[in-house]
Amino acid sequence: MKYSLILSDVQEDSLWGRVNIPIDVTKCWVWTGGFVSNYGALVWRGVQLYVHRLVYTIFNGPVPPKLMVLHKCGNKECVNPIHLYAGNHSQNAHDYYTLKG
Repeated sequence: MKYSLILSDVQEDSLWGRVNIPIDVTKCWVWTGGFVSNYGALVWRGVQLYVHRLVYTIFNGPVPPKLMVLHKCGNKECVNPIHLYAGNHSQNAHDYYTLKG
């Protein structure tokens, strides 16, 4: 199912109103809304979405097939678009052990 990523003002407020964006915008932008499986999540157009995937898509376009959205910072609560990148399972495992190890 595809979604238009043109967000209404209410949707924008709902998304960004739940993100703590620090003065130094290069740091993690922390999601303060709900969580599912330790990732920020919200219901958008009747579908539950992971917020980091939504933010990635808003800034970069669709997540390429067979890839997932990974966190350069290792913080699952982070939705800073400069911390997010598309990668594969091997990269995700590497990041997990490198960033959390």
